[in-house]
Amino acid sequence: MKRIINAIVLAVILFSLLNFIYSNMTPELLAYPMQFRFRLPGLLVLKSVAMPLGYVICLAFSAGIIFLAFLQALPELFRRKDHKRQEKRIRELEKQLEGAQKSLGTHLASAATHTTADEK
Repeated sequence: MKRIINAIVLAVILFSLLNFIYSNMTPELLAYPMQFRFRLPGLLVLKSVAMPLGYVICLAFSAGIIFLAFLQALPELFRRKDHKRQEKRIRELEKQLEGAQKSLGTHLASAATHTTADEK
């Protein structure tokens, strides 16, 4: 529960930061075309489609929030696997305990019959 509250607080802080950035930008700046380039000289040249800066900021914020949710869910998935494995181990140990109790019960019963036969 604490992680969820921390994630919500972080999302609110990031949204406030995004709102501050958006409020202080002019429409001309938000419409500024932005293009990402990746170049390995002589091997590879990659270019993205030109996108408005405002769209890139919103896209980065949305991707960050989705990534945050994924990071919050990841430990829960591993916890479920561990929980299932521990339940399986508990069932195995309970079966072993029942077997040991049965063998101990039969051993005690046979010992009791031997002592009553010796007393007669």
